[in-house]
Amino acid sequence: MKRIFTILDKPKHPQSALELSLRLAAAEDRALTLASFCWDPIADHRDVDKQTRAMLKKAMLDDRKIWLRALLQDDDRLNDRVFNHPVRQRVVWTNAIDDWVAKHVTRDSADLIVKTSHPANGRFLHTPLDWGLLEQAQVPIWFAQSKPPRKRRGKIGPVLATIDLRKDDAQHERLNRAVLAAAASAAATLDTKVHAVCVVESSKVLRDLDLIDPRAHKARFLKRARPRLEALTEAFGIARSSLHFPTGKVGQCVMQVAGKLNAPLLVVGTSARRTRQKFGIGNSAQKILGRADREVLAVHG
Repeated sequence: MKRIFTILDKPKHPQSALELSLRLAAAEDRALTLASFCWDPIADHRDVDKQTRAMLKKAMLDDRKIWLRALLQDDDRLNDRVFNHPVRQRVVWTNAIDDWVAKHVTRDSADLIVKTSHPANGRFLHTPLDWGLLEQAQVPIWFAQSKPPRKRRGKIGPVLATIDLRKDDAQHERLNRAVLAAAASAAATLDTKVHAVCVVESSKVLRDLDLIDPRAHKARFLKRARPRLEALTEAFGIARSSLHFPTGKVGQCVMQVAGKLNAPLLVVGTSARRTRQKFGIGNSAQKILGRADREVLAVHG
């Protein structure tokens, strides 16, 4: 059985990750594990006696368990008559949430993590925890918005998959296929289609110095990538009209395409080998995540 592992928001925040998890679970008949995390540095402070620290820890855990039980009891969607599967509940004391989740997701047989990212200046503000999860958790992570997305005119757009055709090695091939497979699955859940975007990176400095012809550069790129592109589109049934090749900076171009398409979700690929830079994952996904103003599904290749 497929299971969603949901990292709940703190009690003072709206439970955006829970809302998204419930929608996905209902659409795909998934089971849920809900985890709430708490910690206080005083409880690990050696200047405070052991008994006092133990009492503090117990009080905080008890309060969080009471809150979680009340949260579930107040939500009719989690009633057995509405939701088909028992909901696992976990209240965890740790300051290393990414480490804990990475270890326990496998034990829970979860194949998706759902977590909220909080926006700043209209974009997601990804925390060290987000980057840590991207590095360590080897299952897809669906980042919910902390606030309901702005209502956009017209019909819901397609899921937008971001692919990278700059290199033709086996790792990039696996990652592109993983992204398109995840996008297809998400599109089926959302009852929409898949579009794919591949940014042809170009330097403004070189253009301004007249050292590169953007059109010729793009034509050479697409000619070299055509065999791999055709194999991918054929494998996932993506129409030529659903492919986008903007020229410029990755993050900016992807968000421009997403805005034009009214895409509710971006699917990006991350590589565990490349995530070991502090607070960043060091590839195109980082540039996209840093600019995202909508839900993002990050998958590993």
